[in-house]
Amino acid sequence: MPGANDGLAVYNKVSKALNSLKTIQYTYRREFNYPSEGYLSKIEGQMYLDFITDAQLVGFRYQYSHNGEFTTFNGSEIFSNNLEDKTLRIKRNLTPASFEGNSWIYHSMVTLRNALPMVMADNSIVKTVTDTLVSGKRYYNLKFVLPNKLLTYLGTGYSPVTIQRTFVYKILVDPATNLPVTVLQTNTINNDLNRTDFVNATTKTQPPAETSWYSSNYLKDYALATEGKHELIKANIPAPDWQLTSAENNAAVNLSQYRGKLVLLEFWIKNCSYCIGAVHKLNAMQQQYPNNKFKILAINMEDYKEMIAVFKTSISRNTNSCTETIKWIKLTVSSHFQQLYW
Repeated sequence: MPGANDGLAVYNKVSKALNSLKTIQYTYRREFNYPSEGYLSKIEGQMYLDFITDAQLVGFRYQYSHNGEFTTFNGSEIFSNNLEDKTLRIKRNLTPASFEGNSWIYHSMVTLRNALPMVMADNSIVKTVTDTLVSGKRYYNLKFVLPNKLLTYLGTGYSPVTIQRTFVYKILVDPATNLPVTVLQTNTINNDLNRTDFVNATTKTQPPAETSWYSSNYLKDYALATEGKHELIKANIPAPDWQLTSAENNAAVNLSQYRGKLVLLEFWIKNCSYCIGAVHKLNAMQQQYPNNKFKILAINMEDYKEMIAVFKTSISRNTNSCTETIKWIKLTVSSHFQQLYW
């Protein structure tokens, strides 16, 4: 097991290896596994990173392919080719914040390249290094602890969290290359984890054709995607009726059955601190007004019915409010969204 000084030397070697990269290619695998919320998400794609090109905005460019989509950042724009419907979407006027939320950047080589010098320079962060065996092969296991904050996607800073929780990062490193092969993020409260693997990583890359980095090269084969224009329902105009299915008992529910009542639509997802905080306020509001005059309908466009049930159980356990006063209804459509939960 390396000592304190030896451990810091290992951090330095890994950081140096990452910052000396010119190009690298790997299969990116990411898993979000949150037993506390009944949530599991896995993605896999092919990543090519180029640190050579002068990309002053963030210091790299990339090409990433995943599940029928090919996404490119060329230093000034992000564009995505949909291989199925042959449409092209382009984002310009980018800032570093534009990369937050891009799954393939989360805990990526970019994140670690930027974050390790920052972590090493902070003496308040507990850092250790141990040796470990995985399938008979030796690896370094770098570990550091972040109280009440997480690394940002780019690894250039920290994102504070609203709950008291200590996050533990473990980075599995191949001593032959000093490059990471796995990033594991856990916490000290429950068994929730995020895992990222860099599979078959190689620096001996065949660079993509230079023309492949520019959206203009694809316009002969791809049509620019057009976003539908959404208009708010004007004041004093009746809302269109709809029929949905209750997530609790599969009963049909129509907006028209609430005619004569004031109806509040609350849009939410379960992984949202504001949504969690709003539950007791919504319940209090529902209890304040007569049920025959006022109704709250909670709308979720992302989570499965089982996840909603876990959310309700968790909220009931952690608040004094009764969640049964909010009606949860499910709708399945095919035009724009795969699943809507009302």
